[in-house]
Amino acid sequence: MSSGRVIGIDAGGTKLLGGVVDDGLGVHHRVRRTWQESGPDSALDVIADAVQEVRAAAPDVEAVGFGLPSLVEWETGVSRWSNHLALDDVGFRAAMADRLGMAVVVDNDANVAALAEHRLGAARGCDHAVLVALGTGIGGALVLDGRLYRGARGFAGEIGHVVVDHDGADCPGACPGRGCLEALASGRAIGVAAERVARAQPDS
Repeated sequence: MSSGRVIGIDAGGTKLLGGVVDDGLGVHHRVRRTWQESGPDSALDVIADAVQEVRAAAPDVEAVGFGLPSLVEWETGVSRWSNHLALDDVGFRAAMADRLGMAVVVDNDANVAALAEHRLGAARGCDHAVLVALGTGIGGALVLDGRLYRGARGFAGEIGHVVVDHDGADCPGACPGRGCLEALASGRAIGVAAERVARAQPDS
């Protein structure tokens, strides 16, 4: 009999969170990791280790789903580019399936968040929705006519690297641009701005 339980992994730009999700959407056996070293092998090792920890506590899980802060080709499971993790041109789905020996689903983290909100959360019952993911970086996703909209190349909705200030700050991470929305309004950018204000106005 199917357990109806799967592992969900949210691999963010700063940390990884995960756990077992049951068929009632309860989350169990939570796990957390931070990124240690650069390089794709290191990132894959951290991710696989987190999954194995959760799996040891729940051996009846049937699959694992990943949300990555990357431009992910849905059809191939390849992470084409990531601003904050060393996952450029990494065959992520195949690599995880090989390491874990279980069914693997992978998509962009904002896409999976948008699907969750549309099916179960704030956008439930809506035909159209926009999700903006604010964290270490900025991501985005679109639901149009009740379906996730991927666009011509599969990366629709990614607004974090739209240039909003041509003379703005350098974009953090692997992006070579400057003045991107992510450089000005991400969680990391807000933290940098707050530190700057605190230094200039220590009594504020």
